[in-house]
Amino acid sequence: MKFNRRLLASLPAMLALLFLMSIPTLAQTFRGSINGTITDPSGAVFAGANVTAIDVATGVSRETVSSGAGEFSFSDLPQDTYTVKIQALGFQSTEINDVQVLAGKIHTLPIKLTVAQQASTVEVSANTLSLDTTTVTQTTTLDSKALQDVPLNGRDFTQLLGTSASFSGYNNSGSVNGMRSNQINYTIDGTDNNDLYLNADAVNQGGISGIAGVIYPVDALDEYSLQTTGNSETGRSPGGNLNITTKSGSNHFHGSAYYFNRNEALAVTSPFVAPGSPELPLRNQNWGGSLGGPIWHDHTFFFLTYEEQKFVIGEANTVTEPSPAYQALALAELNKYGVQPSQVSQQILSTLWDPTEIANLPATPNNYQSSAPQNGYSHNIVAKLDHNFSDKSHLSGRWYFGQGYAQAPSCVYVCSYLPEYFQTVPSHIQNYDVVWNYSLRPNMVNQVAAGVSYFTQSFADANHGQDPLALAGLNTGASLSGSPQIAINGFDAIGVTPTSGRKRHYRPYLGHTLLDGRQAPAAPRS
Repeated sequence: MKFNRRLLASLPAMLALLFLMSIPTLAQTFRGSINGTITDPSGAVFAGANVTAIDVATGVSRETVSSGAGEFSFSDLPQDTYTVKIQALGFQSTEINDVQVLAGKIHTLPIKLTVAQQASTVEVSANTLSLDTTTVTQTTTLDSKALQDVPLNGRDFTQLLGTSASFSGYNNSGSVNGMRSNQINYTIDGTDNNDLYLNADAVNQGGISGIAGVIYPVDALDEYSLQTTGNSETGRSPGGNLNITTKSGSNHFHGSAYYFNRNEALAVTSPFVAPGSPELPLRNQNWGGSLGGPIWHDHTFFFLTYEEQKFVIGEANTVTEPSPAYQALALAELNKYGVQPSQVSQQILSTLWDPTEIANLPATPNNYQSSAPQNGYSHNIVAKLDHNFSDKSHLSGRWYFGQGYAQAPSCVYVCSYLPEYFQTVPSHIQNYDVVWNYSLRPNMVNQVAAGVSYFTQSFADANHGQDPLALAGLNTGASLSGSPQIAINGFDAIGVTPTSGRKRHYRPYLGHTLLDGRQAPAAPRS
C-alpha cells in the first residue's frame, strides 16, 4: 500500500517527464515555420538582432534574438500571412511583408541589414526571398485560394493527389511514390483520418462508384499538403502524408456563400450516345457557406462551415429479365418432357423478381432497359475554435460531422439493374481533435494533440425487407430478412448486396512533439 501511494504521488511528475522526453527530429508538422540568417552590409553574420513575427490576421506575435551565427527561427506557426520585423542598433529597421506560412514548409528569409542614415524602415516583399531551403523534404502545398481555383470533380479534396509530381494514376486511386493506393497516411490538422480496415481515408472515403460518401468542405480548407519525400519520423505509410488544414477565425469577420453546379445541359454531348437518344442526367450540386470571426478580440476565434451535396448520374443499361413470357416458355419446355416444375422456384420467380418491372416484358434477350440513375447526397459540418492564452500558448479544437446516402445499380460479384436491388450505402462519419501548442522558446515548441475518428458505413439492397421463406410458400415457422442472392445464367440477378457494413470507434489519437527550430519541426507521434 505504501508503494502504491508513492506511485500515485509520482504520476504527475512521470507524465510531465513523458511530455518533455520527445526527441527533436527532422520531420514536418501540419503547421509551418519561419527561419533565416541576418547579415550586415559586409555579409558577416549579425548576432543580437531583435526579430518579431506578427500574425496579420490575429495580431499574435512572437519575438526572438538572432544567435551568434546570425540565425533565428520561429517553429510551429499557424498557417497564415506574417510580417517579420528586424531591429538592430545602428541599422535601419527592416520589415518583411506577406510571409506565407504553409503547412509542412519552412519559409527561409536571408536578411541583409542596411546602415541607419535616418529614422526609417526598409520594407521588403517576402516574394523576393527564398522558400524552404532548410530541409530536403518534398511537399506539394496548395493554399486556400488555389484550392478554390482548382477544378475538382465532386468537390473532393482527395482529387488533388493528381497535383503532386510523385503521383501516377487516375484521380485518388493511383500511386504515390510508387506505392499501392492504400499506402498514404491521411490526417486532418495533424491528427488521424485513416480507416484502419482499408488503410484508406475515413472522411471522404468512397461509397458507391468511388464517389465520396461524405466530403470535407473545400471552403473549410486553409491548406492541402502532401509530403512525399521526408524522413522516417513522418512514418506510418511509405506513400507519404496527406494533411488538410482547417481555416481559423481572425480579428475580422469573414465568410462565404457559394453554389456549384454540374449539369448535362452545360456539357458537350457524349460521342458514345446514339443520335436521337435522350440525354442522361449528369448532375452534381454543392452549396453552403462559412463564417469566421472573433469571440474575444486577439484571444478567441471561431469558424463554421456547412456544405450540402447532391448528385444524379444516369446510366443506360440493357439486360435480360426472366419475364412471365420467358417463364411460360420454360414451363412449356418442362411440360413437353413431362417434368413437374418446382413450386418454390415458381414462387421466387413471380415474387422476388419485381413483378411491376418485368410483367410486360417479352421473351427476348435484352428485354429490359434500366434508366433509374444512381444518386446520393451528403450533409457536412465543420466547427473550429481557437484560443490564445498568450503569445506563447495556443489551443484549438475542431469537429467535423458528415452524413450521407447513395444508391446505384449493384455490381458486387454479379450485377442487378432492378431498382429494388440497387445497392444503398448510408455513411455517418465524425472526426474531431484538440491541439495545444506552447512556445518554450522561439525555436522550441511543445505540442500535444488528441483526436477521435468515428466511422459507420453499411451496404444493402434498396429493398431488403422481403421474407423469402414466406414468399416461397414455405411454412417453416422461421423468418428471414432480405432477398437471397440468385443468379440465373444469362439473366439479371437479384439480392447481390447482402446487408453488411462496418461501425468502427477508432481508438483516440494522442500525439506529443517537442519541436526544435534549430532543425526542421517534428511530426506528431502517437
